[in-house]
Amino acid sequence: MSTRGAEAPASSGSKGGVALITGATGLVGRYLVMHLAQLGGWKVYAVSRKDKLQYEEMPEGLGDHVAAVKVDDLLNANAVSSALQGLPGVTHIFHCAYLTSGSDQYKDAVDNLALLKHVVEAVEARGSAKLRHVYVQAGAKWYGQHLGKYKTPAKESDCRYMPPNFYYDMVDYVQARVAGGADWTWSALLPNPVIGYSPGSYMNLLNAVAAYAAICKEMHLPFRFPGSDAAYDALTECCDVRLLAEAIVFTSTNPAAANAIFNVSNGDVFRWNEVWPLIGKHLGLEVAPPQAVSLATAMTTPDKQQAWRALLKQHNIKHAAAAAYDKLVPWGFTDFCFGMGFDYFQSVTKLRRAGFEGMKLDTGEMWMGWLDELKQQRILPL
Repeated sequence: MSTRGAEAPASSGSKGGVALITGATGLVGRYLVMHLAQLGGWKVYAVSRKDKLQYEEMPEGLGDHVAAVKVDDLLNANAVSSALQGLPGVTHIFHCAYLTSGSDQYKDAVDNLALLKHVVEAVEARGSAKLRHVYVQAGAKWYGQHLGKYKTPAKESDCRYMPPNFYYDMVDYVQARVAGGADWTWSALLPNPVIGYSPGSYMNLLNAVAAYAAICKEMHLPFRFPGSDAAYDALTECCDVRLLAEAIVFTSTNPAAANAIFNVSNGDVFRWNEVWPLIGKHLGLEVAPPQAVSLATAMTTPDKQQAWRALLKQHNIKHAAAAAYDKLVPWGFTDFCFGMGFDYFQSVTKLRRAGFEGMKLDTGEMWMGWLDELKQQRILPL
């Protein structure tokens, strides 16, 4: 692993337990699975649509403490109940699953609340009194980032905007359950773009930047920031997924963080006009001035797919995730991120005051560390 990744907090407060992680093959879920497996003291049930977990970043395997649990449809309450009924003694639910229709926010709110309820109620239905905590994965859409400019730095105490917003619904659900007497606590974290490797994830900026850089090099093109000038100059932040995994465990095992939402980030802020040239130089690419272009259009044409196949052959990369170019990179999400021509960042004072000490990364170093890791482990052709 890269030494530029997230540093462990001085005291995580984790004493272990039995974890049920939904969305275990997604960006956040996969690194939470790996983090708990490496911590020790945890039995992990990794829920996804797959009956076997295969993480390219951890080729030595996840060990005997992780078991894959296949659930074809989390929206089907009976299917969830059937799949989870044989899992003994779950102490922590880490809900990292996510569904999006792409356009219908009300449907997204209904569906994502149903996902959470089905899992929580299936675990409770076993009659076990061992459930101690329910973690809900949320994000910066809590502040309406997807709608346009909002107050910065955003704080957890800021008022909500007009719903629908499924983050609100999920947090309201766990909050109401605890207020109604549920014998467990809850927490939720609100990161901005989460940076880490994951094939097939809808929100994954690392894959996009890596693939864009590789194709620029293959096609002998300069490494231009493909968003607006305003986005290039805006003040922003992101969150290393490994740091996020540490923060999830912290908020889920420490009384000082119980029953609350928290912002989380690397701990610094940055501008792309500073970090983009660093990335280009690190990868040996010429950097030219920004030029706004729709990557969802430009990067999905036959010539780009041909260039990608050539890159995989040159670098002798044969695993299926890298070959599935159409699923590897969320170009539409990348266009969204690079099109936000306004500042977007959040205060992390509340989480620091709760005792989490991990938010001290340099984002430029984080980007270079991740790209080095993708190259060294032959995950992507850089």
